Amino acid sequence: MQHENFHYNGTLIDLSHLGQTSADFNWTTPNGNQTYRVWLRYSNHCYSRELDEGEDQADDAYVVETTPKLRVYCPERYGQTERLMGMMGTLFEKPTSKVALTHDKNWTTFQLYLPPEGGGQQRYCAFFRVKNSAGQPDDPNLHFLDMHVESAYVRTNMVQTVRSCPFGMVAHMTKHQIRYF
Repeated sequence: MQHENFHYNGTLIDLSHLGQTSADFNWTTPNGNQTYRVWLRYSNHCYSRELDEGEDQADDAYVVETTPKLRVYCPERYGQTERLMGMMGTLFEKPTSKVALTHDKNWTTFQLYLPPEGGGQQRYCAFFRVKNSAGQPDDPNLHFLDMHVESAYVRTNMVQTVRSCPFGMVAHMTKHQIRYF
């Protein structure tokens, strides 16, 4: 998905950093070393939000999506997209990083931080799905995966999860079609 830049309140909102990228990482299993190439895409939910129940759309709102539900540009979510890219990059640099399977059957990872106002801890959470790519290389030591970051936002509460494991294990289970739960 290619995100198109737009202007909001006189400022250019540059979304070029959220374009599709790829990254390689290695994961060792009892069967040997496997290299994974992950094609990473970001949803517009990483920089937009759904209107709350009963909330009227602001006059200056920039509509990002109309179906299946109305979503508007969210400066707070957009402001966290650099953090998001760093979090996702860490999964490839260090595939032993733990991720957790949610009840919605997607995976999540998060970073804890203290907001500038000095309140309690908050979690910046990213939610993603991983699947095998339709086309696979001839080299049996290389495997292609598609990864879609569905959403990312700040939460003050924990995400309910089913299990956790290293990101590399998620890649391994995906490749071999092993059920996550």
